[in-house]
Amino acid sequence: MTSAAVMLHASPEKKEASIVTPERGSSSAGGEGKRLECSPKTLMLDEMMTRIERNGGGRPSSTPSSSGKVISTRQARLNRNRESAKKSRQLKKAEMKRLEERNAYLMDYVNELAERNTMLKINRDKLKNSQPRAGSSSQAAYGH
Repeated sequence: MTSAAVMLHASPEKKEASIVTPERGSSSAGGEGKRLECSPKTLMLDEMMTRIERNGGGRPSSTPSSSGKVISTRQARLNRNRESAKKSRQLKKAEMKRLEERNAYLMDYVNELAERNTMLKINRDKLKNSQPRAGSSSQAAYGH
Protein backbone atom coordinates (compact mmCIF):
# COMPACT_ATOMS: atom_id res chain seq x y z
CA MET A 1 0.00 0.00 0.00
CA THR A 2 1.51 3.31 -1.03
CA SER A 3 0.77 6.64 0.57
CA ALA A 4 -0.49 7.95 -2.78
CA ALA A 5 -3.16 5.27 -2.89
CA VAL A 6 -4.48 6.01 0.60
CA MET A 7 -7.25 8.57 1.09
CA LEU A 8 -7.91 10.12 4.46
CA HIS A 9 -11.37 11.10 5.63
CA ALA A 10 -11.36 13.03 8.90
CA SER A 11 -14.25 14.77 10.55
CA PRO A 12 -13.34 17.41 13.15
CA GLU A 13 -16.79 17.23 14.79
CA LYS A 14 -16.57 13.54 15.61
CA LYS A 15 -12.82 13.65 16.36
CA GLU A 16 -12.33 10.45 14.43
CA ALA A 17 -10.88 9.56 11.07
CA SER A 18 -11.05 6.75 8.62
CA ILE A 19 -8.54 5.54 6.09
CA VAL A 20 -9.84 4.32 2.78
CA THR A 21 -7.57 1.91 0.97
CA PRO A 22 -8.44 1.16 -2.62
CA GLU A 23 -9.40 -2.40 -3.53
CA ARG A 24 -7.32 -4.02 -6.22
CA GLY A 25 -8.57 -3.13 -9.66
CA SER A 26 -10.69 -0.16 -8.51
CA SER A 27 -9.80 3.47 -9.06
CA SER A 28 -8.55 5.34 -6.02
CA ALA A 29 -10.21 8.54 -7.20
CA GLY A 30 -13.69 7.08 -6.74
CA GLY A 31 -13.25 6.61 -3.02
CA GLU A 32 -14.24 2.95 -3.16
CA GLY A 33 -12.39 0.41 -1.11
CA LYS A 34 -11.89 -0.80 2.46
CA ARG A 35 -12.73 1.69 5.16
CA LEU A 36 -10.68 1.37 8.34
CA GLU A 37 -11.91 3.30 11.36
CA CYS A 38 -9.21 4.60 13.68
CA SER A 39 -8.79 7.15 16.42
CA PRO A 40 -6.88 10.42 15.88
CA LYS A 41 -4.05 9.09 18.06
CA THR A 42 -3.63 6.05 15.82
CA LEU A 43 -3.83 8.28 12.77
CA MET A 44 -1.18 10.64 14.18
CA LEU A 45 1.07 7.71 15.06
CA ASP A 46 0.65 6.25 11.57
CA GLU A 47 1.48 9.64 10.03
CA MET A 48 4.58 9.94 12.21
CA MET A 49 5.71 6.45 11.26
CA THR A 50 5.21 7.29 7.58
CA ARG A 51 7.36 10.41 7.98
CA ILE A 52 10.06 8.46 9.79
CA GLU A 53 10.05 5.82 7.06
CA ARG A 54 10.15 8.50 4.39
CA ASN A 55 13.07 10.27 6.11
CA GLY A 56 14.94 7.10 6.91
CA GLY A 57 14.75 7.51 10.66
CA GLY A 58 16.02 11.07 10.73
CA ARG A 59 18.75 10.55 8.14
CA PRO A 60 18.05 10.12 4.46
CA SER A 61 18.96 6.66 3.25
CA SER A 62 19.43 8.01 -0.23
CA THR A 63 20.93 11.20 -1.56
CA PRO A 64 20.70 12.75 -4.99
CA SER A 65 24.13 12.80 -6.59
CA SER A 66 25.50 15.52 -8.84
CA SER A 67 24.46 13.50 -11.89
CA GLY A 68 20.87 13.41 -10.63
CA LYS A 69 20.85 9.70 -9.76
CA VAL A 70 19.81 8.73 -6.25
CA ILE A 71 22.58 6.98 -4.34
CA SER A 72 22.73 5.54 -0.84
CA THR A 73 24.00 7.62 2.07
CA ARG A 74 26.87 5.16 2.51
CA GLN A 75 27.85 5.51 -1.13
CA ALA A 76 27.59 9.31 -0.88
CA ARG A 77 29.90 9.23 2.16
CA LEU A 78 32.35 6.98 0.33
CA ASN A 79 32.29 9.33 -2.66
CA ARG A 80 32.93 12.36 -0.42
CA ASN A 81 35.82 10.55 1.27
CA ARG A 82 37.24 9.56 -2.12
CA GLU A 83 37.02 13.14 -3.41
CA SER A 84 38.50 14.48 -0.18
CA ALA A 85 41.42 12.04 -0.43
CA LYS A 86 41.92 13.01 -4.08
CA LYS A 87 42.04 16.72 -3.19
CA SER A 88 44.42 15.95 -0.33
CA ARG A 89 46.75 14.05 -2.70
CA GLN A 90 46.65 16.93 -5.19
CA LEU A 91 47.50 19.42 -2.44
CA LYS A 92 50.35 17.20 -1.23
CA LYS A 93 51.72 16.95 -4.78
CA ALA A 94 51.52 20.73 -5.22
CA GLU A 95 53.22 21.26 -1.85
CA MET A 96 55.96 18.76 -2.72
CA LYS A 97 56.57 20.48 -6.06
CA ARG A 98 56.76 23.87 -4.32
CA LEU A 99 59.18 22.48 -1.73
CA GLU A 100 61.35 20.86 -4.42
CA GLU A 101 61.54 24.17 -6.30
CA ARG A 102 62.41 26.00 -3.07
CA ASN A 103 65.05 23.38 -2.27
CA ALA A 104 66.60 23.73 -5.75
CA TYR A 105 66.69 27.53 -5.36
CA LEU A 106 68.34 27.26 -1.93
CA MET A 107 70.89 24.73 -3.19
CA ASP A 108 71.83 27.11 -6.03
CA TYR A 109 72.16 29.93 -3.51
CA VAL A 110 74.36 27.80 -1.21
CA ASN A 111 76.59 26.85 -4.17
CA GLU A 112 76.88 30.52 -5.16
CA LEU A 113 77.86 31.46 -1.60
CA ALA A 114 80.43 28.64 -1.51
CA GLU A 115 81.95 29.96 -4.76
CA ARG A 116 82.08 33.50 -3.34
CA ASN A 117 83.66 32.21 -0.15
CA THR A 118 86.30 30.34 -2.14
CA MET A 119 87.05 33.45 -4.20
CA LEU A 120 87.36 35.57 -1.05
CA LYS A 121 89.75 33.05 0.52
CA ILE A 122 91.90 33.04 -2.64
CA ASN A 123 91.98 36.84 -2.72
CA ARG A 124 92.83 36.98 1.00
CA ASP A 125 95.70 34.53 0.50
CA LYS A 126 97.00 36.54 -2.48
CA LEU A 127 96.95 39.73 -0.40
CA LYS A 128 98.77 38.03 2.49
CA ASN A 129 101.46 36.71 0.19
CA SER A 130 101.93 39.96 -1.72
CA GLN A 131 102.33 42.23 1.36
CA PRO A 132 105.82 42.52 2.84
CA ARG A 133 106.25 41.21 6.37
CA ALA A 134 106.90 43.48 9.30
CA GLY A 135 110.56 44.07 10.03
CA SER A 136 111.69 43.32 6.51
CA SER A 137 114.35 45.33 4.73
CA SER A 138 111.83 47.02 2.45
CA GLN A 139 110.15 48.81 5.35
CA ALA A 140 113.50 49.90 6.75
CA ALA A 141 114.28 51.57 3.44
CA TYR A 142 111.35 53.94 3.97
CA GLY A 143 112.73 55.02 7.30
CA HIS A 144 110.11 53.69 9.66
